[in-house]
Amino acid sequence: MGSCFDCASVQEIQMALAAGANPGAVSYGTPIKKERDIARAFALGIRLFSVDCAAEVEKIARAAPRQGVLAHPL
Repeated sequence: MGSCFDCASVQEIQMALAAGANPGAVSYGTPIKKERDIARAFALGIRLFSVDCAAEVEKIARAAPRQGVLAHPL
């Protein structure tokens, strides 16, 4: 119905998608993400990731190259 979702885990992403969310309306927003979870989210169609440090950007660059990043100022 036009809603967007900011998920904190792969399990939350899967639940949002199972409920009918469009992957383009889902972001992965937990501050510290495992690289394997970034890769899984990417495989599920997630293209927007929230970060708050350079290390997270580097993990996303490896696991989900050329994807959107929403940076939070410290």
